[in-house]
Amino acid sequence: MSSSCRNPALGRLCVNERGKHFLTVGSGSPAALLSGLGTLLACWAAGLTEFRMMGGVSAGAVITALAHWLKPVELARVIMPINFEDRISFRADLLRLWRKLSGQEEKVCDNGPDIEEWRITGLLSTQGIAACIENSLRMSCTEVKWPKTFWTMGTTKSGEPVIFKEDGAFLIQSDGQVIRLSEQPPPLQAAVRISCTIPIVMAALRYKGHFLFDGALSRDGLCPVGIQIREFGVNPEEIIACYLGDDSNDPFFGSFHTLCRASWGVDTYRYWGAETAGVIASRPLIEHLHALKFDLTQDDKWLAVLLSFETCLQRLAFEGILNGERLEKMKELILALGQWRSMNRHCTEPLGLAAHAEKCMAAYGLF
Repeated sequence: MSSSCRNPALGRLCVNERGKHFLTVGSGSPAALLSGLGTLLACWAAGLTEFRMMGGVSAGAVITALAHWLKPVELARVIMPINFEDRISFRADLLRLWRKLSGQEEKVCDNGPDIEEWRITGLLSTQGIAACIENSLRMSCTEVKWPKTFWTMGTTKSGEPVIFKEDGAFLIQSDGQVIRLSEQPPPLQAAVRISCTIPIVMAALRYKGHFLFDGALSRDGLCPVGIQIREFGVNPEEIIACYLGDDSNDPFFGSFHTLCRASWGVDTYRYWGAETAGVIASRPLIEHLHALKFDLTQDDKWLAVLLSFETCLQRLAFEGILNGERLEKMKELILALGQWRSMNRHCTEPLGLAAHAEKCMAAYGLF
């Protein structure tokens, strides 16, 4: 169903009337992807099987885009086996570049005539992200198209957000004025790639004359719920947000993120504003991963998922969304998982967490 945004210049807002909440997942590379999966599993366990809208930035855009077609349990079976290092890494990207130069490179994503990849802006390509989306959906025999209730965003070099949703692309200028760049969004894979582009590290896509980068670089920060509240007119108390916060395990990357924002004239204060009071925020503390770590073991992955899963369960229980028999079952599951939290700081060798987690989650219909 379509409705108007609070800001009429942003066109209409397509929402799923059967859902009661909006889901937003923020930035954080593989850790954000896995924490988003944990949040989705927790919401599913609490009975939240549909959302009015789902979206996010960076890795949060990847997981919420896929969640429009795949149920959380199906999504877990697709995401957990993925080798992230083969998707985005210097080694994989150099191999991809060699194949392109030698004529062996396959076409990964049709970006359309208005989108170009500019490798001079960064070494790594985001093509692996597009392939990840296509391969994941191919397993479910689903065509890749723009979901009506999905949104994501990129950021211009001057820090202005560019919002992508079903009815087009919109640039919000620093003075609040909105320019409609297109009445159609770019291909889904291209929009998600834009939202994942780390400046200098990854090659930017140029769209409608603008170089666009990570959606977490706008003034709304790593999990931009403020955009939904201000521009879409969403009630903050209806937003469930998965927010990893600063990358405490990688001080360089946190400082680099701040430097990018400061150099572009974007406020480096990355916390949510006063208008976001009431947002149902799930903030998992994931210390064993950092934003540029891609060589993950299955234990690494499951630990991140479980930390987010438990954190979101606690938040939903506090809000009264998770209650009754569902709450008791989840308490039983957490007890069955045992003492796994101690691995958060020192997850350096296989300890059998993955097999145990899969067995426990499957017993409760979550894997």
